[in-house]
Amino acid sequence: MKKHLEIIEPTLYVDYTNGEITGKDVLNPIKKLKDLPNIFEDKNAFSEIDGEEIIYEVQAILPVKEGIEGGLFYGKTIINPGKVGDEYYMTKGHFHEKIDRAEFYWELKAKVYCY
Repeated sequence: MKKHLEIIEPTLYVDYTNGEITGKDVLNPIKKLKDLPNIFEDKNAFSEIDGEEIIYEVQAILPVKEGIEGGLFYGKTIINPGKVGDEYYMTKGHFHEKIDRAEFYWELKAKVYCY
């Protein structure tokens, strides 16, 4: 009796030429300036910029629940060019539940803008 190879369709795809993640269960949060009220120091400059301005976008895959030993998450962040006062746009950051957990970052592409 011949065995048949079972083909399993992947649940996600990563295009390593541009970092685009597509598929089931991919998170896609978008952070606008109004979502980051306590990130930038210059409150006057902050109040002068449209709160709907998109500061950064994330795509993330969380295949296991947080806290599971050995769980590996994958994500991509696009930080748009811009400044609030003298500070460039940035993410709000986060803290890990377990301090000894590491992250790995690499840059796929950068656009340089002069202000």
